[in-house]
Amino acid sequence: MIEGSQMTIRFHVDDFNLSHVSTKVIENVISWLKREYESAFAEGSVQMMVSHGQTHKYLGMNID
Repeated sequence: MIEGSQMTIRFHVDDFNLSHVSTKVIENVISWLKREYESAFAEGSVQMMVSHGQTHKYLGMNID
């Protein structure tokens, strides 16, 4: 529970799906994840990809 509403985080291997009624809460979690895990690669070769909305491209599929 974050700010009185449920935050759902689903993951598979290295992919996450976040849902919450507040986009501000989602953006805060994404920022935290970037701070924690992008810095794990010293050479800066890895950047987290973020997709918002109802349609997403994943493993060559368009998910709507």
